[in-house]
Amino acid sequence: MAPAATEKGRLIQQQLVLVLHAHKCQRREQQLLQQLNNGVAGASTAPPLAPCTLPNCANMKNVLKHMTSCKEGTKCTGNPANTLLFQCSGLDVENI
Repeated sequence: MAPAATEKGRLIQQQLVLVLHAHKCQRREQQLLQQLNNGVAGASTAPPLAPCTLPNCANMKNVLKHMTSCKEGTKCTGNPANTLLFQCSGLDVENI
């Protein structure tokens, strides 16, 4: 495999790992908020939810939020996946 292809594959793999992390992180936040709103026993004594410190996690959560609510699909001009996702990795969207 060519070095450029290997590097591209590595960068794509990193992005997929970040997407997975952000999804799990987002789910944990949602579950904690739901428990607090429902008054689940022990939830009020849970430590406050600290923001995730993983670089670009917040950006990727925004991408996921947009992707689940956007109705324009591939025609979306505000699709953060075309900017944030690849900007974080240094990939050029046009060359993928």
